[in-house]
Formats: sequence, structure tokens, C-alpha cells
Amino acid sequence: MRINGIRAWTLVLFIVSLVCKIAVSDDASAKPAKPEIVWDELAVRVTNEQGTPVEGVKVTPWALGSRSGHGWWRREKFGKPETNVSDQHGKLAVKYPRFHDDRVKVERVSVSIDHPDYCWGEFTTDIGNLVNITVKRGTQLRIKTFTPEGKGSLADVIVMHAHLYVPPSSMQRIEDDWIVTQPVAGESGAVRGVSIAQNAPLRFSSSLTWSRRDDGVPQVVVLTLEKGILVKGKLSDDVPRPIKRGQVSVQCLQLNDVEAPWSVWGDYAEIQPDGTFTFESLPPGTDLHFIAMCEGFASAKPSQERFDEICERYEDKGIQYDSYAMYPQVFTPESGNVDVTLEMIPTLDVVLRAHDKAGNPVEGVQLGVNPNQYIFQTGALVAGKCYRTKEFLLDPDFDWANSFSNFPYHGYTDANGEVRISNLMVCNVSLRAWPNEKWELPEVNGRRSLSVKLNPDTKQVDVLLIPRTQDSAK
Repeated sequence: MRINGIRAWTLVLFIVSLVCKIAVSDDASAKPAKPEIVWDELAVRVTNEQGTPVEGVKVTPWALGSRSGHGWWRREKFGKPETNVSDQHGKLAVKYPRFHDDRVKVERVSVSIDHPDYCWGEFTTDIGNLVNITVKRGTQLRIKTFTPEGKGSLADVIVMHAHLYVPPSSMQRIEDDWIVTQPVAGESGAVRGVSIAQNAPLRFSSSLTWSRRDDGVPQVVVLTLEKGILVKGKLSDDVPRPIKRGQVSVQCLQLNDVEAPWSVWGDYAEIQPDGTFTFESLPPGTDLHFIAMCEGFASAKPSQERFDEICERYEDKGIQYDSYAMYPQVFTPESGNVDVTLEMIPTLDVVLRAHDKAGNPVEGVQLGVNPNQYIFQTGALVAGKCYRTKEFLLDPDFDWANSFSNFPYHGYTDANGEVRISNLMVCNVSLRAWPNEKWELPEVNGRRSLSVKLNPDTKQVDVLLIPRTQDSAK
């Protein structure tokens, strides 16, 4: 299984209820002590395709699965995941937390696999006594890049692989004016290049395909880097100005040369008080998927007719139009400069009221919801979450779960047991309680979360909490 980013994202090439990190509250005085983390180890054995143990393979956990969903390793809760290296017998142990969310056991672990002579890969496994991971040789690529003006340094160029999200330090090196990649898996694939230079606009190549070679000779790919698309946009005129806390995210999806839509690039921009926003350089040859939010408004979902057109374009037969889901507005640029107007709709505020079985209010518990925004064919993120692919490519410690948003959908309950959540949409949400020494949500079907349908007239959601000493984890 592969989580794609959204993997921001998209992640993720499946649709899941992502358990994403939501920023901690500013109200430090109300924070309870964090429960102690219990750690377990997963025994792993790494072999090649002939079954021979492989030494020196780096294995790092990056996502956890449970009955509450499958999502990013949350560093604010568990710290940075440990990387372990296989010994001469191909063996190692992966350390993971016993519980994913509050007292819900981890049932699956996703790991990345890294060795210079083998394909970089991802592997998701159920918890077991001994898990075997097979590494493959794959095809090595030798890449030459050019710019029409003859500008730029090869050291500024990063090669992006379709549906493969990995820091470039693990995937490429420079040899004799060529970029040489770590072996890549599959019978064929596609790559694009991006030049990220200081004080210079981003430059992108178009995508080029490669085919598997069994003779051990690297596949040669030549990429031409050119200026990206300039996008100037605004919010619809029915949104009152000045705009406050405005943000717009974009996902750039490519259709050609790949088996499934490829989320090539992600970015976000501030919406100015007059309702305008700008993206200086986005990859050409992609569809642009926009989600915008500001105080009191969120971008409207496409009409049923437009939704059907997009599904047909993406051959996405597994998704049905849902009036309780949030979808992006999609534009296909036909030139190097694009002007867009995003239609907006009003949002709503909802009070979450925590109480015990006697109806008494519960103070000091952190409650939150995760309204999902869907990206066609690639998964979902918590609404309003934004990230920049550029930051991921430049930062080897980039945390996908630590994405930007002006709208944290969580907070601590007050003396009345209430916390107000702003800027919500008419949608289905999952409601959860953060770990607390005294209180927790009841466990239902292995989950400590609630499914809530928010309607235009929803003003309050009552949340039953039970003492933590009861209803112990299974």
C-alpha cells in the first residue's frame, strides 16, 4: 500500500480517513500531561529477489494504521521515527508505538526502504512475528538537463518520479555532469525535473518516460527545463472585502505518460485583503486543483455536471458526488499565463460540548474534527491543510503531517465543556479527543472517534466522555 501526498497529500493512492497532525493549542495553561508512550518492535528480515539476506538496508517507519485509519507518523506525539539498518543476516527491528490514537492499537506499519544498489521503496505490513521485505534491483537512470538560456546549475535540479515521494538525497547523485538516480522499480515510469535555485524562478521540465532495462545499463533521459505557469486568481465578488486569513492551496496533477494521475506539485499562497492571489511558477502540462478558505468562506465544490466531467477525465469511477464532501475546483491551463476566479460559499461555526454520563460539563479536554478535502484519484487531506513540494524536496526532515493551515479545527473545552470550531463546511467529519489522563471517548467498533454529519443548521454537537479508568483498550 502506498500513501501518496497528499501524499498532502495526496496522498496517498487510496482514499482513507487520514489521521493527520493538527497543530497544538496556544492555550498552554489548559494542556494536560501527555500519557506515557508504550513502544513495541516489529522483527524484519530483508532479502533480495533470490532470497539472499541483504545487509545495509535502511528501514524507517513513516505511517501507522489502526481501526481509526491509516496516516502519517505524528512527530509531535511520537518524535522522529528511528531508522534501523539490516545486519549481515538481513535482520533488524522497527520500533513503533503500541497505540495509534488514544488507546487504539496499531495494527499496521508503513516503512520506507533505502539502499544505494536497490530500488527505494515503501512497504506496509500487518503486525506479525517476522516480516519479510524483498528489495529489487530495478532500472538506474542517467539524466541530462538543459535550459533554453543555458542558465542554472545541475546541483539545483531535482528529479521527481511518478508516485514516488522521497528526499532527493536518497535518490540521486551527480557524476560527470549527469544526474544518476538510485534504481527505480517497475516495467516503465515517468520523470520530471525541477530547478530550485536561489533568487530565480522555478523551472520545470515536461515528463519523459523510461522503460525497464535488464542488461544493467542505465536508461538515458534528457530533460529541458523551462519557466513554469504564472497563475493570477481572485475570490468571487460575493465574498466581502477585506479578506481575512485567506489561503489557497493548489495540487498540480498530470495525466499523460503515467498509469494514474500523478500529483506532480503542491503549493499554497496567501489571499490578499482585496481577494487576489498569485502563484509565480507551476509545472506546465498539469491540471490545477484549487481549494481556498478565508474567514467565513470556503471554495465551493464543482457542480454535478462539472464533477462528472472531471471524473470522466480522470477515469475515476470509484467516486460518487457527495453533497457532504469537499472537492477542488479544477482548471486546465491552455497557455503560460492563467487567470482564475474561485467561487466561494459561506462556512459555519459549531460548538462541541463535552459532558459525562450525568450531563456535567467536562473542562480541559482537547476536541477536534477533520473535515476532509478530496483530490480526484489521489485521496484526501484535512480541509485547509497546505504544503509546498519545494519545501519537501529541500528539507530531508520534512514532516508531511506538519502542514500549514490558518484554520485548526480543534481546541480545549472551557468551564462549560464547550469549544467553538470555526470555518466548517457542510460535510461529514470524524470527531476525536486528544489523549487525556482523566477522560476519553468510548470505544465503538475498535475506534475512539465519532462520525458526525454537519448540516447548515448544525449549531452544537454533544460529546460523551467517560473516565479513562473505564473501558480499557482491547
